Amino acid sequence: IVGLKVGALLDSPIMPGFLSLQTEVNFIQKGAQNAAFGSPAYTKLSYLQVPLLAKVKFIVPHARPFFLAGPYVSFLLANHTDASGTPVVVTFSALEVGLALGAGVAFPLSDELNAMEVFFGARYEGTVNNIVNSPGDWKSNSFQLTAGLQF
Repeated sequence: IVGLKVGALLDSPIMPGFLSLQTEVNFIQKGAQNAAFGSPAYTKLSYLQVPLLAKVKFIVPHARPFFLAGPYVSFLLANHTDASGTPVVVTFSALEVGLALGAGVAFPLSDELNAMEVFFGARYEGTVNNIVNSPGDWKSNSFQLTAGLQF
């Protein structure tokens, strides 16, 4: 399902203009529609997510393409599962651990090396742990589109 992602990031240069460590704090919603309960079911999960990503940037005239990769940890804030209009009790893990991989492009608003930027990106995230506290192997995978302003 489509969900909301809102957050803040800190981009800490390791090799200015090329390599940095990007830490984030995000509110993120994930979910799915499936038939795991014998009838169509809808699950929506809300998380506080903290990624720690290595960011490689390339400086070209008027644009800064970048690649991101690294781990994240998410803390479950709320969940709701509904099958054919009836709430279903599913015990989800309070902690989700996964890996993220992404790319995008930033457009600096001035010619300075550390200028404010408008950025657009895409990211794939997948969990490495089981996200339910019951038999079976439930994993979470998501594809995200992002846009923002980096100071």
